[in-house]
Amino acid sequence: GPKDIVATVAGDAKLTTLAGLLKSSGLDKELAGENKFTVLAPTDDAFAKLSESTLESLSKPENKAQLRQILVGHVIAGETSSCCLKDGQVVKAINGAEIKVALKDGKVLLNGATVVASNVQTANGMVHTIDTVLVPGSAAGE
Repeated sequence: GPKDIVATVAGDAKLTTLAGLLKSSGLDKELAGENKFTVLAPTDDAFAKLSESTLESLSKPENKAQLRQILVGHVIAGETSSCCLKDGQVVKAINGAEIKVALKDGKVLLNGATVVASNVQTANGMVHTIDTVLVPGSAAGE
């Protein structure tokens, strides 16, 4: 059958940074469970847009809480297919962060991040790949 979210992310060559960060944050355990989630998965290129120092500091054990906070901002409870998203809709991440949906030229934008691959079905939810890391308090392209 289909793999769970974590195995799906780990198996995607464009999501190696995310796979590693899920592990170091401990979030991989939760996302491999029974609960259904939708994960907005920033690509390696998306993480590369962050400064090296930011990435480095997020990977440190003492910043696990901060890393976790950023990552859970990419996780929505339940299964959300991109075709069900409406322009102007706001979806909430599991940490309460609001993610604004915009539909533009046939593309789905989430807080300004473009969905580059959508509706990857997993055993316990969906993965949508995005081209920008959603950093709390900053909406890209605004």
